[in-house]
Amino acid sequence: MRKRRVRKGEERKLILGLDVSLNGTGWAVVECVGGCPTALVACGDIKNNSNMTHGKRLRRIRNELILICSEYEINEIAKEKGFSRFHKDTQALFKAHGITDEFFADYNLKEYAATTIKKQVTGNGRATKAQVEKKVIEILKLGKDFKFLSDNVSDAAAVALTHIFKGGC
Repeated sequence: MRKRRVRKGEERKLILGLDVSLNGTGWAVVECVGGCPTALVACGDIKNNSNMTHGKRLRRIRNELILICSEYEINEIAKEKGFSRFHKDTQALFKAHGITDEFFADYNLKEYAATTIKKQVTGNGRATKAQVEKKVIEILKLGKDFKFLSDNVSDAAAVALTHIFKGGC
């Protein structure tokens, strides 16, 4: 993606978008200038082995967040809101959300519902993951051949874009 020149009085910000999960937390750092997304700076997926205890998976998520924040000067953080589906899955998901809430306690962490993210990025609150990924690639001008590592990563980029579109930059 081509970078837009920063004009006098415009501020460059780095937004960290997160799609939090115990088994695979997607993350994306998106640059914005003057309220517009300008670049996908970095992205990845914090993969965990499902045979690991919850405690070890949570520690790994936290340790990876430390590395990400030490490498990039993050200005704002946004994540997809947790949701309830099945009792045990929901408990595990909210453990991972608790780690991010604690880790980013000193930031103004914003949360967005999945339907809000889909609506902001694609214009359709019921868009499929494939539609969201395609639109994220288009918005960030990543090229037709670009592929995200996983749905978690493209979702994290969509979260960052949502934050920017909702006035987070």
